[in-house]
Amino acid sequence: MAGGGHVLQTVVEIAGSISPTLEKTVKSTTEQLNKIDLKSAAVAASVTAGFIGIGKAVIDAGKKIVGFASDYDKAMRSVSAQTGATGEELEALGDVVQQVYADNFGESMDAAADAVAEVSRLLGLEDDALVQASENAIALSDAFEFDISESTRAASALMKNFGVSAEEAYNIIAYGAQNGANQNGDMLDVLNEYAAQYSALGLSADQFVQGLVKAGDEGVFSMDKVGDAVKEFNIRSKDLSTTSAEAYALLGMDADEMFARFAAGGETANEAFFEVLDALNNLDDPLAKNTAAVNLFGTQYEDLGEGILDILASMEGSTLDNVDAMEQLNEVQYGDLQSQLEGIGRQLEVAFLPLGSTLLDAISGLMPAVTEAVGALEPMISGLTESLTPLITDVFGRLGPMLTELMQPLMRIADVLFENILPPLIEIGMSVMPVVVAVVDALAFALEPIFDVLGMILAPIAD
Repeated sequence: MAGGGHVLQTVVEIAGSISPTLEKTVKSTTEQLNKIDLKSAAVAASVTAGFIGIGKAVIDAGKKIVGFASDYDKAMRSVSAQTGATGEELEALGDVVQQVYADNFGESMDAAADAVAEVSRLLGLEDDALVQASENAIALSDAFEFDISESTRAASALMKNFGVSAEEAYNIIAYGAQNGANQNGDMLDVLNEYAAQYSALGLSADQFVQGLVKAGDEGVFSMDKVGDAVKEFNIRSKDLSTTSAEAYALLGMDADEMFARFAAGGETANEAFFEVLDALNNLDDPLAKNTAAVNLFGTQYEDLGEGILDILASMEGSTLDNVDAMEQLNEVQYGDLQSQLEGIGRQLEVAFLPLGSTLLDAISGLMPAVTEAVGALEPMISGLTESLTPLITDVFGRLGPMLTELMQPLMRIADVLFENILPPLIEIGMSVMPVVVAVVDALAFALEPIFDVLGMILAPIAD
């Protein structure tokens, strides 16, 4: 403590002026401080701090592991409640939830689990197919704010009515959303409500969405009107009604033959549909054209106007064979560095899940004993509280006046402390601080590579 001797002497002298006892205490303390090797103490303190930091990281990681296992357990209980799955079926769903979460889909484990439960319930998929469909549903939600239930119902309608896979269904939805089919916010409802009507006319899912994209390009005010026009045509094209027969006659077609072709469905109905649209577009008499179109499309033709014919005609030959909208969406949406780092952290969390579950089970196993012990202690605690309450009231009642009397002497002592003792102590600290800082900096520089490596290992788990 070179350079600090005169300061300590001053402290001793001041302490002696206040109280002989205080002088003795300060003098003894200064003798002990003089014996301390500051360099060795600084090194020891730095090393100890390093190990304390490691220990804290390990403890934090352990708490994170158990906490994650608890979150997973809660999420799977929700999945079981939503789907009714138990036993091996619930375990299989758990594997899907873990994979979806590890692939960095969903804001949390709960979000990933809810998506898996909803997709499983509505689509009936399993294993890898369920993983992909759940991730697609979450991606659409993140990109377009689609409700997962609504997008999944739309996917289900496409799958059931057009025989496409879940992957193809979500790709169709993504393509439509990216290309203006949802500009009025009703695309999912239209896909869900009118899929059966388009399918009955032999149209494909690709043609369905391309027609909505075209309607968006043309500025149609409601996609539902487009779907409803197709629905009306599907009904009237084979209803054997007089008005429908008159429409075919105006187009130069045999009514009975057209009724039969549309009733056959499939490719036959598909060809007949585009023949009717072509005949309407080529009809020169505007009155006859309007009459035939209204007879076949109902009031929807009056609402949408002649442009609906070109919109529907544009569906012919449409295909999305070379379009992978979902893959492109995922690459753009989750390809940044932060998302990749989050994905690595999630993979580590899932890797440690078995350990966390084991620890959680062990802790849960102790709960009955803890509950029983607390129950046994409750009467004792209640009795002690009843006994201590009067005593505490009495003691604090007596302390009030005593503290009031002691306040002035205590204030005088505080004045002496702050005015006479603390300044020298601060000077002592300032005199030794450069030595301590130099030693700590040197040690920190030497140990930095080791702590960097440990930090890289432990940080993803402790986050």
